[in-house]
Amino acid sequence: MKVLKKRSAGHESFAESRGDTGDKMKKTATASERVASSSSVKDPMSQADGYKSVHAAWPSSSDSFADRKAFKDKYVMGKFISKALYGNIFSCVAKETSHNFACKVISNMRVHKRRDRNLCDDPTAEFQLLKLLADRPHRNLLSLVDHFADKRHNFFVLPLARGGDLLTSVQCHPAGLDIKLTREIFEQLALALQHLHTMGWQHGDVSLENILVISPGDFSSIKICDFGLASRMGSPGRSVGKLTYMAPEVLTATKKPKGEGKDTTWPSFLISAGQDVFSLGVCMFVTLCGFPPFESARDSDPNYRDLQSNLQAYRVKLTSWGVSPIKMKSPLLKLLMDMMSKDTEKRPNLNQILTCLKGL
Repeated sequence: MKVLKKRSAGHESFAESRGDTGDKMKKTATASERVASSSSVKDPMSQADGYKSVHAAWPSSSDSFADRKAFKDKYVMGKFISKALYGNIFSCVAKETSHNFACKVISNMRVHKRRDRNLCDDPTAEFQLLKLLADRPHRNLLSLVDHFADKRHNFFVLPLARGGDLLTSVQCHPAGLDIKLTREIFEQLALALQHLHTMGWQHGDVSLENILVISPGDFSSIKICDFGLASRMGSPGRSVGKLTYMAPEVLTATKKPKGEGKDTTWPSFLISAGQDVFSLGVCMFVTLCGFPPFESARDSDPNYRDLQSNLQAYRVKLTSWGVSPIKMKSPLLKLLMDMMSKDTEKRPNLNQILTCLKGL
């Protein structure tokens, strides 16, 4: 069974670069692939469905934010970390405290151009959610530390993840992490998503690449990042995300026949917590076992098909792929399988998940 490969350019975590981690991990969608596979709905929240658009106007120097000079007065820009979809990410140091942060520098021109290109990664939605989280923070959700803007760029100061992303950590353990550590990580992420959902938002792109390890080797403080695909609960669904992590109802979103209107995707499902629960189940399965449960949640995928309709055959496969007897017997594995159910009604909610985790 193959395992996930770290995304290349376009990976928008705010993690320090750790270099090439090898080619044994299965490739997931890059940011550009994720955009290419998205629907052509420019702004699903502003369609004629009664939902109000959540996409705030992109900030500029005319807004009530400090400018580039104010940034330089407060921070020293450091080394380049990685490319972002709309700019670049650098390290920076606060002059007053000498604390290290990440600075995401976004090109205003690139942001404005996206409005004419039917792209679903939306930096304005991400900016709005980061601002909301600055007022209602959670220790396991990335939030905005500082913000500056001028006519050409926006500077978002964010926590720096020296430990990289969770995918990098899992890559170092071919057999996956142990049950106790997986449970501890799992509980933090479930609490973070519960907080986000309580605010009325779905993350929409829960994946190992979007989970940051703030300190190397320390999993007691991890953060979910990258809110570019976040949506309000109850809004029309979109077929976007990374293939392996996408819930089946997201993958099978129906399309309008050609020629029937400008937009080609029907809102065949509504945004809900269940889609994040499914993605979290995939994340934790990979963390526990060291490989993904399937390539995609489609009936055409034999492993997903067995997981849904022939669980005994699927368990035989897991044993043949090297999952230890202790993990095979663990209630944690059963919980993850329930989270990846095709039937949305059978997926446990986050309260049920947290109750189960505390009982392990």
